[in-house]
Amino acid sequence: MTHRVVVPMKPLTSSKTRLRDVLSDAQRELLSRAMLVRVLRAAMGSDAVDEVIVVGGDNEIAQIAGVEGASWRGEPGRDLNDTLRVLFAETVGSVRPIESVTYLPADLPLVTADDVTALVLGSSDGRSIVVAPDRSAQGTNGLTVPSGIAFVTLLGESSFTKHLAAIEGAGLVSRLCEREGLAFDVDVPADLDDLLRMEPSWWEIARSLAGADAGVGA
Repeated sequence: MTHRVVVPMKPLTSSKTRLRDVLSDAQRELLSRAMLVRVLRAAMGSDAVDEVIVVGGDNEIAQIAGVEGASWRGEPGRDLNDTLRVLFAETVGSVRPIESVTYLPADLPLVTADDVTALVLGSSDGRSIVVAPDRSAQGTNGLTVPSGIAFVTLLGESSFTKHLAAIEGAGLVSRLCEREGLAFDVDVPADLDDLLRMEPSWWEIARSLAGADAGVGA
């Protein structure tokens, strides 16, 4: 059986636009690239994960995915939720049996392989949908759905509470995966400030993660 992780991503040039007032375009792209690489390495490094797919973006994102050992495909849906609906539906009738599909966002700078393992294996009973809340318990920073369960994601404003309500309304079982590496994402300047307090050397880490293309000051 296969545990699949799906990481949606935009082109670097259009990522993290809410940080434009505090970062240059080059810094914003470096941040986005580094966080994507961190997420991919965490997913690829998890013993529970068999397949990692980056969805969306452009040729640059496809290249990053390939370097990190993940596959890439264009976005098949009209928006993020529709894209995940398509990818979750692929578990039915798949040539290679898929046990679960996990949504993992690309903006988790502190995520680890252990975090991903906890998120994926939380659904090992085959009937539980695992939800990882963000720090404010408003957004959803991870979601694992077992194969055969028809579940439509509701990513967007207040998605965490919406997901819990939808799971309960469908008569399904929810499990929470509350871990710092999953809860901490970077969307707004306050998040970046918190990251730099927690990881004062973040920009050096970012340049290391981003590799040879990371010659950007911070």
